[in-house]
Amino acid sequence: MTRTVDSAGLRLLEIVERSQTGPPCKETDFDIKLLGKKLEDLVKEYDIKYDPANPLPADNSLADDLYEAGLRLFLDLGIFCMDKQTLIKFDDGEVKACLRGLIPEVVLGAGRDARRLQRREVEDPTPPTIFGGPFGGLLSPGRPFVDAMTSMAKEPIVSMLYYGSLEEIEGRRIIGGSPIELHAARCESRWMREAAARAGRPGMHLVGSAALSAAAEIANSDPVSGYRPTDGRNACLLTSLKIDYNTLNKVKHFLDYSTFIYTYYVDLVGGYAGPEGTAIAAVASHLANMIINQATYQAICIVDIHEVNTTNRKCVWAQNLVGQAIARNTKIITFHTCMPSSGPCTETILYETAATALGVPAGVNLLGVMGTGSKLKDRYTGLEQRFYGETGYAATRLKRENANELTKQMLERYEGSLKNPNHGKTLQECYNIETLNPKQEWLEIYEKVKRELTDLGLNF
Repeated sequence: MTRTVDSAGLRLLEIVERSQTGPPCKETDFDIKLLGKKLEDLVKEYDIKYDPANPLPADNSLADDLYEAGLRLFLDLGIFCMDKQTLIKFDDGEVKACLRGLIPEVVLGAGRDARRLQRREVEDPTPPTIFGGPFGGLLSPGRPFVDAMTSMAKEPIVSMLYYGSLEEIEGRRIIGGSPIELHAARCESRWMREAAARAGRPGMHLVGSAALSAAAEIANSDPVSGYRPTDGRNACLLTSLKIDYNTLNKVKHFLDYSTFIYTYYVDLVGGYAGPEGTAIAAVASHLANMIINQATYQAICIVDIHEVNTTNRKCVWAQNLVGQAIARNTKIITFHTCMPSSGPCTETILYETAATALGVPAGVNLLGVMGTGSKLKDRYTGLEQRFYGETGYAATRLKRENANELTKQMLERYEGSLKNPNHGKTLQECYNIETLNPKQEWLEIYEKVKRELTDLGLNF
């Protein structure tokens, strides 16, 4: 019989203790014999079926069945501890106690830049919160990093901002766990603060960082030039339902620093699971991030393993269904993730962005935009973030059935290009770097696509 977990700090210590005494398991057995087989069985048992004709399903019973399947997955398997090669188990009462204790509304940031973030219900008329940023997309160090983040921070519709990643710093390759990583992490947090201040929003809620090691995250906690308690920090599952002590060390520090914790996990379509199994794993990941990583808010991030985007039809369907499952059955605050294949200064990135934003009636907030599948450097600008937010706000006026029809029309406009996408232009090519305003070419593309959506019936 497992012991009941208590408050956040004590819960974390209990989790570590359970990792020492839990059932032993090899990682390959967990991946293939347990997780893969269990997903296959749950898809059949709960009759979860992918429907390409309805990328935004409006079936409440299907969403509820998906939630129950995800809960079963989490309860039956638990979480795999990488360090000890054991399973950390929880019972139904513990999960329900954590769900009851969730706070469905928080205030993020500081001073006049503070913003309210709340969970949304299915077909909720409340505007979504827009969580902007390249979300780990590669940026060049120094001014290019600050320029890109400033272009997003200066968009009023963006309420909170996520970091970009660095490959190198001052000509040195970043080595995880080394002093170079700590130095890069400190530079990143300083540049994030500089971008918010440059945009006239010094108290804006910032989320970081790209650091892998807990030591670098601790170094980043600096109320003056780094991340403040009013900011958010990142602690996520490693892969499907897996955790390690390094991540738990981050969580311990974040709890002690009294900061907000943001979590996600990239669930893959095209690996061991189709969109149905991936959707079940995404629900289970939300429960795991809630109880283990103590998440304040989370994101649904379902990525096609071959195309590296969240915007193909299978991923859009899965994200929309997971959003409804979470919204209908929990108080978890969650976001849709937008990772288009296309890049800035193209029509296709806006069509892909719209297909994600039209999922707002599923009961989610909006996170992104990370163009080019986060593969290319410096291809992230504020204008696609603006369009994302405006489309999401407009989608609050839609029922799921109407949003589904518009989503299908967006998919038809870009599906054929996903295997060979137009990666567009860098920020330096499509923005005036002195004023940090979009150039005329990019503005005209943005206005053209907005007119198209207006003609299709979307009321901006």
